[in-house]
Amino acid sequence: MDNIKQLDSTIQLLNDRLDHWELFLIESNSQPIKYEANTLKEAQKKESSGIALRIINKGKIGLASARGKVNIDTLLNNAIESSLIGQKALFEFPKSQNYKNIITANNNIKKMNLDNLITIGNNILKKLSPLDKKMLLDIGISKSEIETNIINSTGLNITSYKNSLSLSAHGNKTEKDDMLFIWDGQSDMTDTPKIEDLIENFSWKFKHSQNIATLTPGEMSVIFTPEAVSSIFLEPLSLGLNGKYINEKSSPLTSFLGKQRLDSQFTLIDNPCISKITGNEIMDDEGIATKPINLIKNGVIESFLFDLQSAGQAKTTTTGNAHRSLTTLPSPSITLPCIEKGSTSLNDMINDIENGLFIDGVLGAGQSNTLGGEINANVLLGFKITKGKLNGRVKNTLISGNIYNMLRNIAAIENKTKLIYGSAKIPHIYIKNVSITTKPS
Repeated sequence: MDNIKQLDSTIQLLNDRLDHWELFLIESNSQPIKYEANTLKEAQKKESSGIALRIINKGKIGLASARGKVNIDTLLNNAIESSLIGQKALFEFPKSQNYKNIITANNNIKKMNLDNLITIGNNILKKLSPLDKKMLLDIGISKSEIETNIINSTGLNITSYKNSLSLSAHGNKTEKDDMLFIWDGQSDMTDTPKIEDLIENFSWKFKHSQNIATLTPGEMSVIFTPEAVSSIFLEPLSLGLNGKYINEKSSPLTSFLGKQRLDSQFTLIDNPCISKITGNEIMDDEGIATKPINLIKNGVIESFLFDLQSAGQAKTTTTGNAHRSLTTLPSPSITLPCIEKGSTSLNDMINDIENGLFIDGVLGAGQSNTLGGEINANVLLGFKITKGKLNGRVKNTLISGNIYNMLRNIAAIENKTKLIYGSAKIPHIYIKNVSITTKPS
């Protein structure tokens, strides 16, 4: 909405025409800086805004949305028309909540300009370029701001403002039949990014990638980095815990509430209430106050994820996990996953393995039966472990299996966690008997 006066008139119109409605308004600003092949290619400002109207009309849900300048009459008519074929509403719009006092923004980030971001990008490029003159570096720096406003017919009117600064570095090098890909990044609510951490992590991966190792296929011990855990395990777990799929009985976790399903070392908490982390939230996308939720405790499934509609179907209450875009209805999903740390150091994990694999990145993890927990992915960056030492980068290697079976066979969990791009806190995880195959070069 362009101004308060227009918003007030919109609310009055909705109250005159409907008993049950919700406005979901978003304004976002970003300043992305992009380097491609070691050269600055983009430095600009982007702005966008949009509004979604969700209604309950004659017991059915309607949705309409628009970006930029909005004609509220058209939006309302489209939502009413949508409700004629909409699903039955099994909820009521919420009233105002008691929201936690979470720090979701840094005023110093708000003050940063394009020159500040380019300086950071040039610094990263200067420090990574000497690693290998043949490696092409793509670097991204982005300042992001987003304001979300949810207003509904019950009197709820809540606004959330967030900002963050994100850094990423991607290196690729092609020689004959060998392609090397290295990535590292961070997103945080600080105006003094930890550039040295990114440089150190990237350089460590590059150092261990110089020699090529031959891997014998079969079942073996594997250490998954926090990045690999995020890309391989979190999406299937989030889907499996999704109340929508629980209601449909299509989730493999449907019958395991209160029961042991995974290794007793494994605990997963959804905790959006951590201050100064990019992925935190004071509310979900329906205006429900967020709270920490024990999803899996010592391998026991303790809670599923619900939004208002899926909770209504399950005859329970929402967990405050509604996520949505402007053009879609809310759906439950994990917000800020935190896997609890274990008691073993990373060095002790590596030292324990006679012959195994250290996986940092995969490609194609989401192309199998993700809801069922199936994984069949190429190892994008991984290192052979021989007699307790990293012994070269592997090529043409695939990992396959079921993540629920893997997570029943945990050998150890690292004694510290890493913040993954501001959206998850995860330790290294060491799992035995993982199926690894190789392809001919």
